[in-house]
Amino acid sequence: ADLTRPLPGPPGPHHPSRVLVRVQRPGYQDAAAIRSELLWLDALQADDRLAVPLAVADPQGERLHAIRAPGVPEARLVTVLRWLPGPILGGSRRGPLPERYRRMGESAARLHEHASRWQTPRGFRRRENDARRTLGDESGLGTVEASLARLRRPLRRRVERGLAMGAEAMAAAERETGVMLIHADLHAENLVAHAQRLGVIDFDDCGVGSIVYDFATALARARHADDWEDRREAFIEGYERVRRFDRGWLEHLDGVFVARLAQWMRWASSRAGDNPRFGEALPEWMPIVDRRLRGLGA
Repeated sequence: ADLTRPLPGPPGPHHPSRVLVRVQRPGYQDAAAIRSELLWLDALQADDRLAVPLAVADPQGERLHAIRAPGVPEARLVTVLRWLPGPILGGSRRGPLPERYRRMGESAARLHEHASRWQTPRGFRRRENDARRTLGDESGLGTVEASLARLRRPLRRRVERGLAMGAEAMAAAERETGVMLIHADLHAENLVAHAQRLGVIDFDDCGVGSIVYDFATALARARHADDWEDRREAFIEGYERVRRFDRGWLEHLDGVFVARLAQWMRWASSRAGDNPRFGEALPEWMPIVDRRLRGLGA
């Protein structure tokens, strides 16, 4: 694509020429999984209430490239995605807080409603976001032991307890709700306050799992706020604008919060080895995660 001029085709909800270049880290997603992600984005774009990134094709129609660069030992898989304009919902101060949570709930419901109806194409393949693949050694973060090596011993033990507790909750949620294609990283920093549509970005972790995992991701920060119940109810109200919300699902929510927190601590610890920003911030994050895990019974 010639990014010095507007991209071909109508811009729709996207910026006419601005893009995001996504360079995949090695070993996290393979080419088949990335192409499947792009197919779901194509299908979601048909919902006139949702705005999602769309991949830009080269003149030959290819949207995924293996790129080599000097000093990098292996080729990296790269996509170019059209930019969704608008402030990130997690950083937005426009509008009352309850309405932001209603928009989060509505975004989740529209994704779930679409996934419940969409027939995935032949060969579609995304990772399964079950307990074994999300919390165990198959998560893409290496072994549990290695990924927790940078944590202080008491927190390491608490995270290990959290992984076990979270695995039980995730399995129970899967039995309760069944599984479908979910976003799996649906926090407020991945939602765009687009003018006409609900903007959802960063589908890198999307895969098959319980919808309760999406709820836990969206509401993770709210869970530790003084007005937690108000935020939760606003989220449910937004969800029910589109799709029925079964309050029985809430029974599993705290356990899946624990799973999400413990896995996030694993991710931050493992990334601290190759990302200086994470290495600097890890000592600050550890007591926060420890306190929240304790508050949830881990």
